Order: sequence, then structure tokens, then C-alpha cells
Amino acid sequence: MSIWRRWGCRLLIAVALALIILSFLPLWQTDRWWVRQWDYPRLQVAGLLIIVGGAITLGVITWRVRSSYFAAQGAIDAEMARIRAADEPLTTEEMYAYHRLPYGTADSTTAWLALSFRALTSGSAPARRCTDPGSAA
Repeated sequence: MSIWRRWGCRLLIAVALALIILSFLPLWQTDRWWVRQWDYPRLQVAGLLIIVGGAITLGVITWRVRSSYFAAQGAIDAEMARIRAADEPLTTEEMYAYHRLPYGTADSTTAWLALSFRALTSGSAPARRCTDPGSAA
């Protein structure tokens, strides 16, 4: 946090405390002028207190969101470093390159898929029985 932001937070807290004191000061039973002068602007003081309280609340929420964002970003960076250290693919391009067959090697994927599809559609696959007693077999 920068030095200006720290001073801003301290200033907002000091103003909030002063406004809280000024809002409760007229409740004191005395006739002194420096207490009675706050009888009339009590509503204005309450309005300023709401504004300052909202600014403090917004600052706290922003601080918490930023700190959780930076914590999550650190966890993501650590996981990416672990994946890179294990020499595993991280992007889609790396995934395709990782699973690509070396040059000159025959690819039997299409033949395997064709045999599997033929076995499923011709009925030569073994019949499955339901073992769940609640469903019909």
C-alpha cells in the first residue's frame, strides 16, 4: 500500500471519529456554546458520517478483494511453475505437440475407433445387466 493511501485511510478514520463525536455531543446536557452549536447541523453531520462510513467500507472491500486476487494469482503462478517443472503441457498447442506421434509412426486411432463402433452397432458387444435392484432389468 502506498504512503498516500495509508494517509488517506488514516484521514478517513479520523474524520469518521470526529463526526461520531460531533453527532453525540449535542446529547450532553450543558449550555456551553461549543456544545450547543452542533444542535442544528446534526442532520448534516449524520449525512457526512454516512458518506465517510461508505468510503471506509468501500476501501475495506476493495482491499479484501485485491488481497484475495493477489493470493489467487500467486497460487496460479505456483501451479504453473509446478506444471512447467514437470514438463507437462500447459497450453492447447503444447497439448497437441505433447500427444503428437513421432514422424514415421503409424497412427491406428481411426482403425481402433472403427472396430469399436462396429462392435457396438453389430450387437457383438456383451449385453450389460443392471445390478441396481430399484431399476427394471
